[in-house]
Amino acid sequence: MKKHNILAKALSFVVALGIWVYVVSVINPSDSVDIRGIRPTYLGEATIMEKYNLVVLDDLTESVDLHITGRRNDLANLNKNNIEVSVDVSAITAPGEYELEYNIVYPVTGLETTDRYPYFTIKVDVEKIESKRIPVIATVNGEVDEDYIAEPCVVSPETVEVTGRKSDLDMIDHAVVVVDRENISRSIDTMEEISIVDASGNVVDAPTLSVDTTTVNVQMQVLKMRTIPLVVELVYGGGANDSVISKEISPKNITVAGEPDRIDYINSITVGTVDLSSFLGTYENTFDIILPDGFKNVSGETEASVSVKISGLTSKTFTIDNIELTGVPEGFSADVLTKNIEVLLRGSAASLNEIESYHIHAVADISDISTTAGKHEGIPVTIMVDGYDDIGAIYLGEDPYTVSINLKKK
Repeated sequence: MKKHNILAKALSFVVALGIWVYVVSVINPSDSVDIRGIRPTYLGEATIMEKYNLVVLDDLTESVDLHITGRRNDLANLNKNNIEVSVDVSAITAPGEYELEYNIVYPVTGLETTDRYPYFTIKVDVEKIESKRIPVIATVNGEVDEDYIAEPCVVSPETVEVTGRKSDLDMIDHAVVVVDRENISRSIDTMEEISIVDASGNVVDAPTLSVDTTTVNVQMQVLKMRTIPLVVELVYGGGANDSVISKEISPKNITVAGEPDRIDYINSITVGTVDLSSFLGTYENTFDIILPDGFKNVSGETEASVSVKISGLTSKTFTIDNIELTGVPEGFSADVLTKNIEVLLRGSAASLNEIESYHIHAVADISDISTTAGKHEGIPVTIMVDGYDDIGAIYLGEDPYTVSINLKKK
């Protein structure tokens, strides 16, 4: 009985061995396969970045080709994505090209590398990470409505800082931001994403590049245009009124641009003021055209020529001695030392022929003089004409009529 058991076990072993040999030799025989273009992974990449600001140029590093032997079933599942080729770069401290050994890890056991390229080492290029600041250029795509103009875009921030490997940074020229609008009639204020481009405007997209901000503020002021007349403000005096004056302004109007909600309320622009009592017959002057804050002179004219003419009036000189003082400082008394003043009046010939010296008096306001007792000279006076609204004094030059007084303490 014992002898039979030994024979049975020996027979089972032989059968099992035969089955195993059959499976290995026939069903799952040994074979080989070539796997090409395996990209290495880098151990210690974070370390050299943190310590030395270095990065591996993966796109310049060699890939690995392997000739692998193993069971057909195991080889069937192999590809370049499940074979790990690793390179330890943690010992690198400076940029440059290095020859480093690589390790191979297969997803299953029992596989053997029978040939490889490169053989033991691969070339690894390492570059320093740098930064540079580049300008941001804005472009607005879209037409501005008729009667509107657009000011140049204002970008904030005007520059951005780009960080990356030097070879990538060398390709970068500037950043662009594009705003798309239609029928533009209002100012633009928007946040938009930027793109990093080369000198030809092509987008530079490298994995090592980073930007300190990816969005910028774009503002573009859109102004409405209007043609607005120029005017001169008249100060009536010297017997002149609208019935006897004519005026010319050149240019008569200018084209101005401003915010739509403001420019519609401007009906004219005053270039200057003309005192009709400051000249006899003709006044000519050139004034600077000054616009309200926030408005733009589209026409480009910066000066306006003004001419004012007075016709139909005549003038006559009178000598007067009726001089009054007002505004005498408290605690003082004042005496007029000037005995008489020659004044030039203008008006209609008929009224000037009727008027007498007693119709005319001079008034000196001394409220602002120094409260020092004694003689004060050159105090300007205002000429008044009683009973004749169509007659007034002409003031040629600065303070043409003055008096002297004596100030005394009471």
